[in-house]
Amino acid sequence: MKISYLPAQDRQTLRLLRQTRSIEEVINILKGVLSRSVLFHSLMEYRKWFFMIPEEQLIKNQELLYGKAMILFLQGKLQESSKYRELLTSKKYSLLYDFMASKLSLDEMEENVLEIADIFPKDYVELTGARPCAINGLWDFTRYGQELISSNESKLEKIIKVLYEDEADDIIDIMKAECLYQQNKCYEALVILLGKIPILERKKDIR
Repeated sequence: MKISYLPAQDRQTLRLLRQTRSIEEVINILKGVLSRSVLFHSLMEYRKWFFMIPEEQLIKNQELLYGKAMILFLQGKLQESSKYRELLTSKKYSLLYDFMASKLSLDEMEENVLEIADIFPKDYVELTGARPCAINGLWDFTRYGQELISSNESKLEKIIKVLYEDEADDIIDIMKAECLYQQNKCYEALVILLGKIPILERKKDIR
């Protein structure tokens, strides 16, 4: 399989995994992978080795439990993923999984936003052109659309500003436009986009 799109660090790690001769080596390498902000499409390339690890060894490692839970989630195997989520006792990995799986309420996100920001793998947004899957895909925040549209400073806006810093305003405007479009308010959506697109073009931002 061609993996040239992966970061160099992941390509090197995958080559190393192919040369391993023991489960202990595999476990140590995968724990190292999860100790950094691994890209989610990179994480999927490690799935073969996660599924190699015996269950009794997997449940002893919170990092590996989180990794396998996320892989299953990304594969759409939600029941199996939830089984591993229930075994997570680490606040860090529980919080990260629940945030990525859209299992936190707005109040819970707001309460934990600084911790989420600290562990949030910002580089995963390369999957959607340097952007989170905020509008479509697994991380769909449009269920909060009415609050986003009607409030000048909604809880969701505050959360996005902490997580995405300089890019937050652009993300919020695009989310608002999508929410308006879903409500058949196409004119209002176009007004936002027509004001935003020239700015994004000047920034060479391909969202």
